[in-house]
Amino acid sequence: MQKKEWDDMTVASGVLSIPDEILEAAELSNEEEMTIETVPGVILIGKEDPAGIINQPLIDLFQALGIERDEVERIIKG
Repeated sequence: MQKKEWDDMTVASGVLSIPDEILEAAELSNEEEMTIETVPGVILIGKEDPAGIINQPLIDLFQALGIERDEVERIIKG
């Protein structure tokens, strides 16, 4: 994939359009269902539970301290 300039991404009427090349670089396809989640400062796009993937190290830490995954996820999601 060649480096693209930000100008190549289109933002209009509150809609962010992401080129197929960026999805392909993340091993995603525009023909699959995706989950989109937001956390402060980041938009996460993944096949399923993208926030769970980036939070896994934190979840593992709390599980080692005896706190169940469901409780950790509840706290993270607020």
